[in-house]
Amino acid sequence: ATFVVLNLLAMSGALYKMNTMGLLPNTPSDWASFLVVPPPVQVSTGSQISAPLAH
Repeated sequence: ATFVVLNLLAMSGALYKMNTMGLLPNTPSDWASFLVVPPPVQVSTGSQISAPLAH
């Protein structure tokens, strides 16, 4: 029982240290790469306006 308790204490200390260093993904921005980008509702294209040729 002592072995398990001491290992749990060591693991909780390691997790606390990793969290204070910012190594654990605990904010929504940490998971932004897994978000699915929805398809665009409307697509518009620019028009080509050519200038008159100078003679």
